[in-house]
This record gives sequence, C-alpha cells and structure tokens, in this order.
Amino acid sequence: MHQSLQSIVSGGIQGGFWLLLEEAALLPSALVSRLAQYLHSVRHTKANALKRCLIDGQEMKVVDSFSLFLTVTSPSNVLGVAPPPCPLLNHSIAPHLSPVTVCLPSTETMLEVVLRGQGLAVSSEFLQKLRECFAHLTSLRPDG
Repeated sequence: MHQSLQSIVSGGIQGGFWLLLEEAALLPSALVSRLAQYLHSVRHTKANALKRCLIDGQEMKVVDSFSLFLTVTSPSNVLGVAPPPCPLLNHSIAPHLSPVTVCLPSTETMLEVVLRGQGLAVSSEFLQKLRECFAHLTSLRPDG
C-alpha cells in the first residue's frame, strides 16, 4: 500500500493534479504518517520557493497547482451530542490540514449556484447533470 500511495502522490506532485483521498480517517496510521512526511516536504518546498522536493529519497519537480484533499465523514450531531473528534487532528498530519465542514446542498442552494454561475442561459444537459448529482447526494444523506 505504501508504494501505491507514493506513486499516486508523486504523480500528483509532478503533474500538478488535485488528489482526493476519501475517508482518510480509515487509512492505517503508518500510511497517514507517510502522507504527513510527503506533505511536509511539499510545504517546505513551496515555503522556500524551491522547485524540487524529496519524496522517499526521490527528487521531483513540484508543480504549484498540486493539492491534496482528504474527506472524513463524521456522524451527524444527534440530540445535541457532538460527534467524536477526527483522529487525524491528533496525528502528525494535523499541521498540514485545514478542516472545512461541508453539508449536503439543498435544492435551493443548488438552484442558486446554477443561476449565479450560469445566468439564465442554463442548458438542459447541465440541468440534467445537476438533477443526477442532487439525486446521488440525497441518497447519501443518513435520512435519505
């Protein structure tokens, strides 16, 4: 698994890709530690305006557009009981994280985004994709 993670992150760094690791809190601690090392190297490289970093002893070019996003699904706040803290916040990766809380969009929110982003010239194909996306997000909701 370590080799796969290294390959994915190295490819993202050199290609300037955005990477998404879903349910990052479920990763084994050793992989999260390795990921923290990679992110530390990238952060150090960018902070010092360098063009290359070391990942597992391999020097590689860092493309500025590289970003890594982690998702962590926590249980909803039920009956005023706060969800348990994310285990990643007590890990060596924590300094590299910027937590953001995201809630599933409502129909009104999505319509507002469409109208502001596309004006009134929204194509039927775009609206169909939006409907499919909303249906999928609704099915992911705990009460959906």
